Amino acid sequence: MPPGCSACSGCTGGPTWGVWTAAALLDSSSAIAEAALEQLVDAQLLETPTRRRYRMHSLLLLFAREQADRDEPEAGRKAAIRRMLDCYLATRIFAELEDDLWEYVSIGVLGAALREQGRLDRAIGCLERSRWHFHRIHNPAGESAALNNLGLTYSDQGHFAAAIDCLDQSLRICRESGNLFGEAVAISNLGEAHYRAGAPGAAIKFYERSLVIHREMRDRCREAETLWRLGWVRDALGQPAQARSCWNAAKAIFKELGMPPPTEKELQRTAWW
Repeated sequence: MPPGCSACSGCTGGPTWGVWTAAALLDSSSAIAEAALEQLVDAQLLETPTRRRYRMHSLLLLFAREQADRDEPEAGRKAAIRRMLDCYLATRIFAELEDDLWEYVSIGVLGAALREQGRLDRAIGCLERSRWHFHRIHNPAGESAALNNLGLTYSDQGHFAAAIDCLDQSLRICRESGNLFGEAVAISNLGEAHYRAGAPGAAIKFYERSLVIHREMRDRCREAETLWRLGWVRDALGQPAQARSCWNAAKAIFKELGMPPPTEKELQRTAWW
């Protein structure tokens, strides 16, 4: 991996980012950042959904964060995140009027990054604004993503009723717009919210529904993540045999993908999409 790239991908607020974000994290020019990212594309560690935008698989993102936590000094990580937040703020402030949609995306990404830093009140403010704008322009993908992140942020605050309400709205929008992937993720996050709220029985039902969709879509990574979460819940319910069955199935998929199983903290950090 090119120097600094594990820190770059490990400090981002989500699995997709642009050259300008990478440049801020690496404290380099956009040309140097783009060259480093293209090396990762050549190594099949990143995808390029659009020009100068890059996407990393969620499980690889977990691994990159683990490497950044291990190898990068805390002061360096904090400085990189501060540069990234400044970049998002500048993008928001100076966005051209004809680029309103990108501005709304930037506000939402800023909210996700603030949640990552634990600045939850500010994160909610950004995500509420992002959700309102996407609703106003009738963009269901943007609105459902903002609601999804809002739900997870409220859950981090311990406001589980608000979290579940946001995730229910995200799920409804995904179903109405035919967004099957978003539907599966919203259902899985509802499982996480109910589990953290002390309702493991409800969590199991949501995780099992999510698991069916991930398998239909052949999304092996999220299938493994959901099985791993199911193992935690079944273990909490005093069902050790069923928990081991879930964990063993998840481990087999993680081994197939060449990645280590994530920790509970890592899964909570990347439950949003």
